[in-house]
Amino acid sequence: MNRPAAASPAAVTLPELVRLAGAAAACAPALPSRPGGQQGGTVGRMRGRGMEYAESRPYQPGDDPRSIDWRVTARSGRVYTKLFREEREHPVLLSVDLRPAMFFATRGLFKSVLAARAAALMAWIAVQRGERVGLQMLTADGLRSFRPGRGRRAALAICQALSGVQAFAHPQPEGAGPRADRRAPALNETLTDLARLSRPGSRVLVIGDFHDLDDQGVERLGALTRHAEVLALLIYDRLEAGLPPPGHYRVLTSGGERVLDTGAAQAVATQQAAFAARRARLARLAALPTGQQLVCETHEDVVRRLQQAFAPRRAAPAPLPAGV
Repeated sequence: MNRPAAASPAAVTLPELVRLAGAAAACAPALPSRPGGQQGGTVGRMRGRGMEYAESRPYQPGDDPRSIDWRVTARSGRVYTKLFREEREHPVLLSVDLRPAMFFATRGLFKSVLAARAAALMAWIAVQRGERVGLQMLTADGLRSFRPGRGRRAALAICQALSGVQAFAHPQPEGAGPRADRRAPALNETLTDLARLSRPGSRVLVIGDFHDLDDQGVERLGALTRHAEVLALLIYDRLEAGLPPPGHYRVLTSGGERVLDTGAAQAVATQQAAFAARRARLARLAALPTGQQLVCETHEDVVRRLQQAFAPRRAAPAPLPAGV
Protein backbone atom coordinates (compact mmCIF):
# COMPACT_ATOMS: atom_id res chain seq x y z
CA MET A 1 0.00 0.00 0.00
CA ASN A 2 1.22 3.50 -0.86
CA ARG A 3 1.99 5.04 2.54
CA PRO A 4 5.12 5.94 4.54
CA ALA A 5 6.67 2.95 6.27
CA ALA A 6 6.15 4.49 9.71
CA ALA A 7 2.51 5.44 9.11
CA SER A 8 0.00 4.11 11.63
CA PRO A 9 -2.82 1.85 10.39
CA ALA A 10 -5.13 3.41 12.99
CA ALA A 11 -4.48 7.18 12.75
CA VAL A 12 -3.35 9.91 10.39
CA THR A 13 -1.16 12.95 10.97
CA LEU A 14 -1.30 16.42 9.48
CA PRO A 15 2.06 16.06 7.62
CA GLU A 16 0.82 12.82 6.08
CA LEU A 17 -2.29 14.50 4.70
CA VAL A 18 -0.36 17.55 3.50
CA ARG A 19 2.01 15.32 1.53
CA LEU A 20 -0.95 14.12 -0.52
CA ALA A 21 -0.76 17.42 -2.41
CA GLY A 22 1.96 15.77 -4.47
CA ALA A 23 -0.25 12.79 -5.29
CA ALA A 24 -3.02 15.18 -6.32
CA ALA A 25 -0.84 16.96 -8.88
CA ALA A 26 -0.95 13.97 -11.23
CA CYS A 27 -4.71 14.26 -11.73
CA ALA A 28 -5.38 17.97 -11.32
CA PRO A 29 -4.59 20.01 -14.44
CA ALA A 30 -5.10 23.73 -13.91
CA LEU A 31 -8.44 25.06 -15.13
CA PRO A 32 -8.34 27.95 -17.61
CA SER A 33 -9.60 31.23 -16.24
CA ARG A 34 -10.81 34.50 -17.67
CA PRO A 35 -8.62 37.63 -17.62
CA GLY A 36 -8.41 39.03 -14.12
CA GLY A 37 -8.84 35.61 -12.58
CA GLN A 38 -12.62 35.58 -12.92
CA GLN A 39 -14.30 32.29 -13.58
CA GLY A 40 -16.95 32.12 -16.25
CA GLY A 41 -17.85 31.13 -19.75
CA THR A 42 -19.98 32.29 -22.65
CA VAL A 43 -23.10 34.33 -22.12
CA GLY A 44 -26.46 32.90 -23.20
CA ARG A 45 -30.18 33.53 -22.82
CA MET A 46 -31.11 30.27 -21.16
CA ARG A 47 -30.53 29.50 -17.54
CA GLY A 48 -29.77 25.95 -16.45
CA ARG A 49 -27.87 24.04 -13.79
CA GLY A 50 -24.56 25.71 -13.04
CA MET A 51 -25.55 29.08 -14.58
CA GLU A 52 -25.13 32.52 -13.05
CA TYR A 53 -26.59 35.93 -13.92
CA ALA A 54 -24.36 38.03 -16.19
CA GLU A 55 -26.31 41.10 -17.36
CA SER A 56 -29.57 42.36 -18.87
CA ARG A 57 -30.04 43.73 -22.38
CA PRO A 58 -33.03 44.85 -24.49
CA TYR A 59 -35.32 42.03 -25.58
CA GLN A 60 -34.69 40.57 -29.02
CA PRO A 61 -36.96 38.31 -31.12
CA GLY A 62 -36.33 34.70 -30.18
CA ASP A 63 -35.47 35.41 -26.53
CA ASP A 64 -37.04 33.05 -24.00
CA PRO A 65 -39.92 34.88 -22.26
CA ARG A 66 -38.96 33.11 -19.02
CA SER A 67 -35.71 35.12 -19.01
CA ILE A 68 -37.38 38.53 -19.06
CA ASP A 69 -35.95 40.85 -16.39
CA TRP A 70 -39.19 42.26 -15.03
CA ARG A 71 -37.51 44.62 -12.58
CA VAL A 72 -35.40 46.38 -15.24
CA THR A 73 -38.35 46.28 -17.66
CA ALA A 74 -40.59 48.09 -15.17
CA ARG A 75 -37.91 50.66 -14.36
CA SER A 76 -36.95 51.46 -17.97
CA GLY A 77 -40.23 51.05 -19.78
CA ARG A 78 -38.59 48.69 -22.28
CA VAL A 79 -38.53 44.89 -22.21
CA TYR A 80 -35.18 43.51 -21.06
CA THR A 81 -33.86 39.95 -21.09
CA LYS A 82 -31.56 38.43 -18.47
CA LEU A 83 -28.37 36.87 -19.81
CA PHE A 84 -26.60 34.07 -17.97
CA ARG A 85 -23.15 32.59 -18.24
CA GLU A 86 -22.06 29.09 -17.47
CA GLU A 87 -20.16 28.76 -14.23
CA ARG A 88 -16.72 27.31 -14.86
CA GLU A 89 -16.28 26.86 -11.11
CA HIS A 90 -17.74 23.73 -9.56
CA PRO A 91 -17.50 23.85 -5.76
CA VAL A 92 -16.45 20.54 -4.23
CA LEU A 93 -18.10 19.28 -1.04
CA LEU A 94 -16.51 16.43 0.90
CA SER A 95 -18.74 14.54 3.34
CA VAL A 96 -16.64 12.20 5.50
CA ASP A 97 -17.96 9.63 7.95
CA LEU A 98 -15.64 9.46 10.97
CA ARG A 99 -18.07 7.95 13.43
CA PRO A 100 -16.90 5.13 15.74
CA ALA A 101 -17.83 2.36 13.27
CA MET A 102 -15.20 3.71 10.87
CA PHE A 103 -12.37 3.08 13.33
CA PHE A 104 -12.11 -0.59 12.46
CA ALA A 105 -10.19 -3.00 10.24
CA THR A 106 -9.21 -6.65 10.24
CA ARG A 107 -6.50 -6.01 7.65
CA GLY A 108 -4.83 -3.01 6.06
CA LEU A 109 -5.81 0.40 7.44
CA PHE A 110 -8.72 1.56 9.55
CA LYS A 111 -11.67 2.65 7.44
CA SER A 112 -11.35 6.07 9.09
CA VAL A 113 -7.73 6.40 7.91
CA LEU A 114 -8.67 5.62 4.32
CA ALA A 115 -11.58 8.07 4.53
CA ALA A 116 -9.34 10.86 5.83
CA ARG A 117 -6.71 10.19 3.16
CA ALA A 118 -9.35 10.13 0.42
CA ALA A 119 -10.86 13.43 1.57
CA ALA A 120 -7.47 15.13 1.86
CA LEU A 121 -6.47 13.97 -1.62
CA MET A 122 -9.72 15.27 -3.11
CA ALA A 123 -9.27 18.59 -1.30
CA TRP A 124 -5.84 19.02 -2.87
CA ILE A 125 -7.17 18.02 -6.30
CA ALA A 126 -9.92 20.64 -6.01
CA VAL A 127 -7.48 23.35 -4.94
CA GLN A 128 -5.05 22.56 -7.73
CA ARG A 129 -7.94 22.78 -10.21
CA GLY A 130 -8.82 26.22 -8.92
CA GLU A 131 -12.08 25.09 -7.32
CA ARG A 132 -13.45 25.92 -3.90
CA VAL A 133 -13.69 23.00 -1.49
CA GLY A 134 -15.70 22.49 1.69
CA LEU A 135 -15.98 19.75 4.28
CA GLN A 136 -18.70 18.03 6.27
CA MET A 137 -17.58 15.61 9.00
CA LEU A 138 -19.68 13.07 10.87
CA THR A 139 -18.07 12.31 14.22
CA ALA A 140 -19.03 10.82 17.57
CA ASP A 141 -19.54 14.38 18.82
CA GLY A 142 -21.94 15.40 16.06
CA LEU A 143 -21.81 17.11 12.69
CA ARG A 144 -19.23 19.72 11.70
CA SER A 145 -19.36 21.70 8.47
CA PHE A 146 -16.78 23.97 6.82
CA ARG A 147 -17.97 26.27 4.04
CA PRO A 148 -16.12 25.97 0.73
CA GLY A 149 -12.91 27.96 0.55
CA ARG A 150 -10.26 28.48 -2.06
CA GLY A 151 -6.53 27.88 -2.22
CA ARG A 152 -3.93 26.11 -0.12
CA ARG A 153 -5.32 27.59 3.09
CA ALA A 154 -8.65 25.82 2.51
CA ALA A 155 -6.95 22.46 1.89
CA LEU A 156 -4.77 22.87 4.98
CA ALA A 157 -7.81 23.65 7.13
CA ILE A 158 -9.48 20.47 5.89
CA CYS A 159 -6.36 18.42 6.60
CA GLN A 160 -6.16 19.87 10.10
CA ALA A 161 -9.80 19.05 10.80
CA LEU A 162 -9.43 15.49 9.51
CA SER A 163 -6.24 14.72 11.42
CA GLY A 164 -7.73 16.18 14.60
CA VAL A 165 -10.67 13.77 14.53
CA GLN A 166 -8.32 10.80 14.73
CA ALA A 167 -8.22 11.35 18.51
CA PHE A 168 -11.62 9.64 18.63
CA ALA A 169 -9.89 6.41 17.65
CA HIS A 170 -7.98 6.30 20.96
CA PRO A 171 -9.54 3.98 23.53
CA GLN A 172 -11.13 5.52 26.58
CA PRO A 173 -9.71 4.84 30.03
CA GLU A 174 -10.82 1.53 31.50
CA GLY A 175 -14.30 1.82 32.94
CA ALA A 176 -15.05 5.15 31.32
CA GLY A 177 -18.38 5.33 29.53
CA PRO A 178 -19.38 7.55 26.62
CA ARG A 179 -19.92 11.21 27.31
CA ALA A 180 -23.51 12.03 28.13
CA ASP A 181 -23.64 14.84 25.55
CA ARG A 182 -22.05 12.82 22.75
CA ARG A 183 -24.38 11.94 19.90
CA ALA A 184 -23.22 10.51 16.60
CA PRO A 185 -25.44 11.83 13.79
CA ALA A 186 -27.36 9.48 11.52
CA LEU A 187 -26.44 9.41 7.85
CA ASN A 188 -29.87 10.69 6.80
CA GLU A 189 -29.40 13.74 9.01
CA THR A 190 -26.08 14.55 7.36
CA LEU A 191 -27.49 14.11 3.85
CA THR A 192 -30.14 16.70 4.67
CA ASP A 193 -27.43 19.12 5.77
CA LEU A 194 -25.41 18.30 2.65
CA ALA A 195 -28.34 19.31 0.45
CA ARG A 196 -28.39 22.66 2.25
CA LEU A 197 -24.66 23.22 1.71
CA SER A 198 -24.51 22.23 -1.95
CA ARG A 199 -25.36 24.58 -4.78
CA PRO A 200 -26.17 23.95 -8.46
CA GLY A 201 -23.14 22.60 -10.27
CA SER A 202 -21.45 21.31 -7.12
CA ARG A 203 -19.45 18.11 -7.01
CA VAL A 204 -20.23 16.10 -3.90
CA LEU A 205 -18.10 13.23 -2.60
CA VAL A 206 -19.64 11.16 0.21
CA ILE A 207 -17.06 8.93 1.93
CA GLY A 208 -17.85 6.22 4.46
CA ASP A 209 -18.97 2.66 5.04
CA PHE A 210 -22.69 3.55 4.60
CA HIS A 211 -23.62 1.05 7.32
CA ASP A 212 -26.83 2.96 8.11
CA LEU A 213 -27.80 3.90 4.56
CA ASP A 214 -31.50 3.12 4.10
CA ASP A 215 -34.03 3.73 1.33
CA GLN A 216 -34.69 7.25 2.59
CA GLY A 217 -30.97 7.97 2.42
CA VAL A 218 -30.84 6.74 -1.17
CA GLU A 219 -33.73 9.08 -2.02
CA ARG A 220 -31.84 12.01 -0.50
CA LEU A 221 -28.71 11.12 -2.46
CA GLY A 222 -30.87 10.93 -5.57
CA ALA A 223 -32.29 14.37 -4.83
CA LEU A 224 -28.74 15.72 -4.63
CA THR A 225 -28.00 14.43 -8.14
CA ARG A 226 -30.68 16.72 -9.57
CA HIS A 227 -28.37 19.70 -9.15
CA ALA A 228 -24.97 18.20 -8.36
CA GLU A 229 -22.61 15.43 -9.35
CA VAL A 230 -22.51 12.87 -6.53
CA LEU A 231 -19.84 10.24 -5.96
CA ALA A 232 -20.19 7.72 -3.14
CA LEU A 233 -16.92 6.15 -2.01
CA LEU A 234 -17.68 2.97 -0.09
CA ILE A 235 -14.89 1.92 2.27
CA TYR A 236 -15.39 -1.46 3.87
CA ASP A 237 -13.61 -4.27 5.64
CA ARG A 238 -13.83 -7.83 4.34
CA LEU A 239 -15.48 -8.85 7.60
CA GLU A 240 -18.48 -6.66 6.71
CA ALA A 241 -19.02 -8.46 3.40
CA GLY A 242 -19.19 -11.84 5.09
CA LEU A 243 -17.98 -13.49 8.26
CA PRO A 244 -15.20 -16.07 7.92
CA PRO A 245 -15.77 -19.80 8.57
CA PRO A 246 -16.80 -20.74 12.12
CA GLY A 247 -14.03 -20.11 14.60
CA HIS A 248 -12.38 -17.51 16.83
CA TYR A 249 -10.53 -14.61 15.17
CA ARG A 250 -8.49 -11.69 16.44
CA VAL A 251 -9.67 -8.31 15.09
CA LEU A 252 -8.30 -4.80 15.55
CA THR A 253 -10.64 -2.11 16.89
CA SER A 254 -10.13 1.35 18.36
CA GLY A 255 -9.97 -0.30 21.77
CA GLY A 256 -7.28 -2.78 20.76
CA GLU A 257 -7.48 -6.45 19.77
CA ARG A 258 -10.70 -8.39 20.29
CA VAL A 259 -11.73 -11.99 19.70
CA LEU A 260 -14.55 -12.57 17.22
CA ASP A 261 -16.63 -15.75 17.44
CA THR A 262 -18.22 -16.70 14.09
CA GLY A 263 -19.70 -20.02 15.19
CA ALA A 264 -23.34 -19.08 14.53
CA ALA A 265 -24.42 -19.78 10.96
CA GLN A 266 -27.32 -17.35 11.28
CA ALA A 267 -24.91 -14.52 12.10
CA VAL A 268 -22.96 -15.25 8.89
CA ALA A 269 -26.12 -15.17 6.76
CA THR A 270 -27.37 -11.97 8.40
CA GLN A 271 -24.03 -10.24 7.84
CA GLN A 272 -23.90 -11.19 4.18
CA ALA A 273 -27.49 -10.07 3.56
CA ALA A 274 -26.92 -6.70 5.24
CA PHE A 275 -23.85 -5.95 3.15
CA ALA A 276 -25.56 -7.05 -0.07
CA ALA A 277 -28.43 -4.66 0.69
CA ARG A 278 -25.94 -1.85 1.28
CA ARG A 279 -24.29 -2.46 -2.10
CA ALA A 280 -27.67 -2.63 -3.82
CA ARG A 281 -28.69 0.77 -2.43
CA LEU A 282 -25.46 2.37 -3.65
CA ALA A 283 -25.98 0.75 -7.05
CA ARG A 284 -29.25 2.68 -7.30
CA LEU A 285 -27.27 5.91 -6.89
CA ALA A 286 -24.73 4.84 -9.52
CA ALA A 287 -27.54 4.18 -12.00
CA LEU A 288 -28.52 7.87 -11.98
CA PRO A 289 -27.10 10.16 -14.71
CA THR A 290 -24.96 12.22 -12.30
CA GLY A 291 -24.40 9.52 -9.67
CA GLN A 292 -21.34 7.33 -9.31
CA GLN A 293 -19.80 4.94 -6.81
CA LEU A 294 -16.32 3.70 -6.05
CA VAL A 295 -15.44 0.84 -3.72
CA CYS A 296 -12.28 0.38 -1.67
CA GLU A 297 -11.46 -2.39 0.79
CA THR A 298 -9.34 -1.64 3.85
CA HIS A 299 -6.28 -3.44 2.44
CA GLU A 300 -6.41 -1.48 -0.84
CA ASP A 301 -4.70 1.82 -1.71
CA VAL A 302 -7.44 4.45 -1.72
CA VAL A 303 -5.09 7.13 -3.08
CA ARG A 304 -4.25 5.06 -6.13
CA ARG A 305 -7.92 4.18 -6.63
CA LEU A 306 -8.87 7.86 -6.71
CA GLN A 307 -5.90 8.79 -8.88
CA GLN A 308 -7.10 6.27 -11.45
CA ALA A 309 -10.65 7.60 -11.28
CA PHE A 310 -9.74 11.29 -11.58
CA ALA A 311 -6.65 11.19 -13.77
CA PRO A 312 -7.03 13.28 -16.96
CA ARG A 313 -8.17 11.09 -19.82
CA ARG A 314 -5.85 11.24 -22.77
CA ALA A 315 -7.39 11.53 -26.20
CA ALA A 316 -7.16 8.37 -28.30
CA PRO A 317 -4.53 8.63 -31.06
CA ALA A 318 -5.87 9.42 -34.50
CA PRO A 319 -6.14 6.37 -36.79
CA LEU A 320 -3.43 5.97 -39.39
CA PRO A 321 -4.38 6.76 -42.97
CA ALA A 322 -5.40 3.74 -45.02
CA GLY A 323 -2.52 1.94 -46.57
CA VAL A 324 0.08 3.08 -43.99
